[in-house]
Amino acid sequence: MTETQTSQLLALRPQILTGQTQTPIEEFQNKSLRPILKLQNDLLIKAFRQYIEKHKSRFDKLNTSEKNDFVIRALRQDHQFRHFLRGVVVGHFTDEEWLFFELNENEVNKRTMKLVEQRLLSQLEVLSLNG
Repeated sequence: MTETQTSQLLALRPQILTGQTQTPIEEFQNKSLRPILKLQNDLLIKAFRQYIEKHKSRFDKLNTSEKNDFVIRALRQDHQFRHFLRGVVVGHFTDEEWLFFELNENEVNKRTMKLVEQRLLSQLEVLSLNG
């Protein structure tokens, strides 16, 4: 990836104010993962709506607790869907971020999926197929 490509990729990301970070993984989460997820929020919503439709779920009929459970179950048990969502994030990494990812893959994957889960759970009303 050229320096220009890296600059263009980083310019797409929204700025997110964060507190002081203490570890490299926290810094990566705040400077890379969170901005990428914010940038890709609409795609995450569309992907989850497609997931609901594909699985013929009656998501709209579920109460809030059941919707929470549905989201969590989908993200934790459907490995194909998890891999897709990780790809939505990893595809926006710079070369430098990729190197960090290679060295910290398990922790980055855990944090990525936890952030995706939090993001989706905070937008349950938007996940509705009628929404």
